[in-house]
Amino acid sequence: MFPKISTPELELRLEHFIMTAAPGQYFLMQQAIFEEATPYLVEDERMLHLMDELAGKKIGLSIPGEYESTVTLDQRCFQVRRGIVEDVPVISCASRRDYADAILLKADPIKMILGRRIRATKKFTLLRWVLPHIEVLRDRTLFDKYLGYQSEVEKVIEENLTKMGY
Repeated sequence: MFPKISTPELELRLEHFIMTAAPGQYFLMQQAIFEEATPYLVEDERMLHLMDELAGKKIGLSIPGEYESTVTLDQRCFQVRRGIVEDVPVISCASRRDYADAILLKADPIKMILGRRIRATKKFTLLRWVLPHIEVLRDRTLFDKYLGYQSEVEKVIEENLTKMGY
């Protein structure tokens, strides 16, 4: 799912943030991560093609009762807004603890899905979007390339945690 956070200190700070942050803080962090990651995504032709193919698609992200957002891919940029817009697929974690476990790789994602700790609505829509691009998404060289940017992304996480007092 995600690369492992490289230092125990940052992992603890991020876990504390996930477990205690207000919805507005989640939103600010989500915006910062998408803003930081997008320039790295668009420098690869495979991802540019994928982003062009998925242009206009929206997906909801949720921790029910805690935080909800909708992410839209628009002109090779991600637009994030609070709340779930109607009639979009939603990926959700059952609780903050489950979200922390997924993000910080503290639990097996397959077991989390099977145990319904991670859920998705409109699974056939998600499959229709993903299946034509599965080879790109599974490409290990692409994954390894983006792992090379992990320190930059972690720096953004650290800076935003500090700004928010975490």
